[in-house]
Amino acid sequence: MGAYHKSEQESLHDELTRLRAFHGDARWQRLCDELAACARGEGAEREAALEALCRANGLSAASSADVVHHFNNALMGILGAAQVAARTLDAADPSRAYIDQIASQARRGVDFSSKLLALTPKAAASARPAPCMCERDASSHAATAASAGAQRVLLVEDERLIRITLRHELQSLGYQVECACDGHEAAKHIETRREPLDVLLTDVVVPGPTGPEIAKLAHAKWPQAHVIFMSAFPRDVLLQQGRIQPDQATLEKPFTEEQLVGKLRELESHG
Repeated sequence: MGAYHKSEQESLHDELTRLRAFHGDARWQRLCDELAACARGEGAEREAALEALCRANGLSAASSADVVHHFNNALMGILGAAQVAARTLDAADPSRAYIDQIASQARRGVDFSSKLLALTPKAAASARPAPCMCERDASSHAATAASAGAQRVLLVEDERLIRITLRHELQSLGYQVECACDGHEAAKHIETRREPLDVLLTDVVVPGPTGPEIAKLAHAKWPQAHVIFMSAFPRDVLLQQGRIQPDQATLEKPFTEEQLVGKLRELESHG
């Protein structure tokens, strides 16, 4: 793990202080205090203190990644819904200020969860900036919609809010979108579908057959179909766990529409 700059240490300490105040349980408050103290350390001394603290509380890179996975799934739904809502309102609408605040707080949550995971001993992920809820450039959006044409997408996502917002974004870009809420529904859709599938956009971890298992079914029927795996687990964690292969395309949740469009364009350019 790389060293943090002082500003990042202070930011993490502030977030842990806030978290401490939200729960009255003495063990939780003590853990927040101890994590904050460790975060202020330097070099090997800090690493050793963090490792000892994590062992004492039953924490590991795997357990931390699992917590961040669920947390970031929820945050992606919030960010996506806020982005969709913002686009339906005029810039002068007073509701925009509240929506922007919702998105801002969600981005803070993403930033904090990434830093906390990176602080866990031997964690595979490093801190990364939280995604920005940006306005779409009108000309870029029009060009993407034109290039999408009538491409057919199967979206597999068990989180309802993420599924709704992604479907909305893809349809606004000109894609034909059908959805499945789990692996069983996705497998049935692939089995009964007659028209070829252009893109499979699937979460890695869904109830029933997993994302990679769904991808195998799709490729057996349509070898030219593009596959993009989504996950709130960092890509490095997915690779270490053997869930994906190095040459497979991924999007780490929460991601922006701009990142989704970029990944789709990248795959389409490769034929």
